[in-house]
Amino acid sequence: MPAGNDPKDDWSFLRPPVVAGDLASLGGYRILSLIGQGAMGFVFKAEDTGLKRLVALKVMRPAIAATPLARDRLLREARAAAGIQSECVVTIHQVGEDRGIPFIAMEFLDGMTLDDWITKHKKTATVGAICRVGRDLLRGLAAAHEKGLIHRDIKPANLWVDQKSGRVKVLDFGLTRDTGSEQKLTMDGAIMGTPAYMAPEQANGKEVDCRADLFSAGTVLYHLATDSSPFHRDSLLPTLSAVCNHRPQPVLSIRPELPAELGAFIERLMSKDPAERPGDGQAALALWLEVEKSVRNAQGPPQAQSGTGSGIRLPGPAAAESGVLRFPESKILEGASTRKKRNRKTSSSNLWPWAAGSIALATLILVGLGVVSFLKGFSGGPEKQDAVTVVAQTPRNSAPKADAASQPTGTGIPTQSTNNNPPPAPPLRPSGNREPDRFTNSLGMDMVLVKPGRFRLGGTGGDKFRMPVEIQSEYYIGIREVTQEQWFRITGEQPSHFSRKGEGATAVARVPDSTMSRFPVENVSWKEAMAYIARLNTQEPNPGWEYRLPTVIEWEFACRGGHLMGQDEDLLDFYGFTPSKEITREAANLGDPTGRPKPTGSFGPNRLGLFDMHGNVAEWCSDTHIPKDRPVGVPDHIIKGGSWGSPPEHGRAGATFTTNENGKTWALGFRVVLGRKVD
Repeated sequence: MPAGNDPKDDWSFLRPPVVAGDLASLGGYRILSLIGQGAMGFVFKAEDTGLKRLVALKVMRPAIAATPLARDRLLREARAAAGIQSECVVTIHQVGEDRGIPFIAMEFLDGMTLDDWITKHKKTATVGAICRVGRDLLRGLAAAHEKGLIHRDIKPANLWVDQKSGRVKVLDFGLTRDTGSEQKLTMDGAIMGTPAYMAPEQANGKEVDCRADLFSAGTVLYHLATDSSPFHRDSLLPTLSAVCNHRPQPVLSIRPELPAELGAFIERLMSKDPAERPGDGQAALALWLEVEKSVRNAQGPPQAQSGTGSGIRLPGPAAAESGVLRFPESKILEGASTRKKRNRKTSSSNLWPWAAGSIALATLILVGLGVVSFLKGFSGGPEKQDAVTVVAQTPRNSAPKADAASQPTGTGIPTQSTNNNPPPAPPLRPSGNREPDRFTNSLGMDMVLVKPGRFRLGGTGGDKFRMPVEIQSEYYIGIREVTQEQWFRITGEQPSHFSRKGEGATAVARVPDSTMSRFPVENVSWKEAMAYIARLNTQEPNPGWEYRLPTVIEWEFACRGGHLMGQDEDLLDFYGFTPSKEITREAANLGDPTGRPKPTGSFGPNRLGLFDMHGNVAEWCSDTHIPKDRPVGVPDHIIKGGSWGSPPEHGRAGATFTTNENGKTWALGFRVVLGRKVD
């Protein structure tokens, strides 16, 4: 509709109203009023005459409808959005055509666009508002990306804040492209999208994938968090140049009271290099949910708010009519945006939630008889971030006393030692000057000393977004995985699948008994491993020290070579004596063609002298993980390292897996750590 004309002048292309007082009708819908309009068409408030429900009717302008390309785009939008099943994506009820005019009937939503909310809201967004918008936006993108669809035009004007539920929904899939389709509705090099929110590769007219949507999402969240559009300029070319070349101020330099991990993740989404962003919406959503959990843990339990909660308010009179657009799923405090500036150096008491904040759900695979949920390696934040300090690595769920009435549940969070006089180290067996200090206990477990040091935790496949960590307390770690013989000497039992009486006995029938004893114990649950360690502490007392499962941080630091790690070697993935980006079948028992473990120590050690960190059997850690689809109940437990049944990528140092405490497979065992007791 030409600017300055009254809308009524253009309604001749619609059918006359069927009810007095209506604006018009079209395709079986009563058109009640105009909601909005753009260059492509109009959006009306309408009623489905058959189902008697309100809809938003998107109708193309007649002049645009005469263009086949535009018609195809509207139909593509309808089909794309209709195939996405998500409460965070607008629902498509019908796509049709009447009098040569194509239309889409969508769910009718009260509320406003996020763009309008940002404009009308007089205060900066709270932590709760940022978290809710980010969560719902990434949920919508995850659902779209799962269908192989790229939105290509994520911006505040295409996000709708529902007045009734407070939910944010993704709108306008008109520029959507199917990642698997070879059909192009735009010429090569054409720039499609809104310049101030598009990704650099999109601004350059290059091919885009799901990560372009994530850049746009990060830009939206940056705008929401800082109340400034980071790339908007007065004209098109300067805006495109800013998108490609300008690095915005860090979020915390504008809003220092915001949680550091929240700002870091928004900045990660806005990385100029697509490789530095999460792979797709599903990965980004999983990371975002863990960041939210980290923020909640850092802030403590929510406190009662007098009729507000953490959410988005409608400004002006609408607020009085509808109250608050609440965020019912968010537990973030409304007052978080006014709290004092946080110390960016996270304390050891909340380290694990921060580290787990980067775990991303990848896939489910079957290993042996059990189902294990495998997760991609987690990462913390940009390398420039301050290091997290770990004073004492003993987790709260360390091994119980042998006579404990029940198994511990715990959180696996490292805690700071309050003992000012650390106990003496266990008796050491003298070693050469070039070797780390070692000792051997009565079970024949060789333990090596890991001294304090710094490294970057997490990351797989060259991912640079890893969390800097400083370990300030030494500990010992088993050079080998716990063997079948060592398990039997403590328990008098043999649970392993690949054992003389196990279900996999045929696979090891020709293995000599002396060799069999050095096979790793497997097919043991986390609870069984904890019970074993409790009895080990009784049999192998060390004043001031105790055996336990390693934390994820301890395991990964040791895997990478611990204090013997060279500069920037923590950016690699595999650690024999010489770290590397790739691993060969000769270097670790990964994807073994014989389909079983090998004796511990069959492959070369890393610089600390540790064997089988990348393969043979995966290994239990003490840390816990709360799955996003199961926020209450018993948490899952973390697993590190690949196994004889794993592909090589599962053996990366940063790769992290999870399963429940009773889960067991014939590709899962453990090794022990000896650390100082924490009172």
